[in-house]
Amino acid sequence: MIESLIAIVILALVAIAAFVGLQTSLTSAERHEESAVADGVLRSAAEQLQSSEQQYLVGAGCAAATYALTVPTEFDGYTIDVAVSFWQPPDLGWDPDAADFDPSVDPPSLVTFDNDDFAGPETPCPSDAGLQRVDLTVTAPSGATEQLSILKRMDS
Repeated sequence: MIESLIAIVILALVAIAAFVGLQTSLTSAERHEESAVADGVLRSAAEQLQSSEQQYLVGAGCAAATYALTVPTEFDGYTIDVAVSFWQPPDLGWDPDAADFDPSVDPPSLVTFDNDDFAGPETPCPSDAGLQRVDLTVTAPSGATEQLSILKRMDS
């Protein structure tokens, strides 16, 4: 009798472990699918933003205008958030627009930038020097997010 009881307990534990493993596998597959779809929606939004039809918007995000990106209808429940930061050029000590500017005497140095060189939308808006960092965030129905930052420059 005791052997039968122990066998039933062991079989119950094995069945519970198999059920939990299956549930974990299904949950993981669902999250992976949402992450993959969110990544596709994110890359689609980035392509929309970089296309020639999406013109550079001076002061985007802090002025009335902002970049309008759409989620394809088959991905209902996914949302796109757009945050725009503006590049603030460092003071290089030379003015190429000045009448006495001579590039052979005052050669321009290579300008590099990092995240500290970008100012977010504030009141009043920072000046827009013609280079924006656009941070895209796609949120899946479960709340999982995918993020991507791209640079958009003003065409001369």
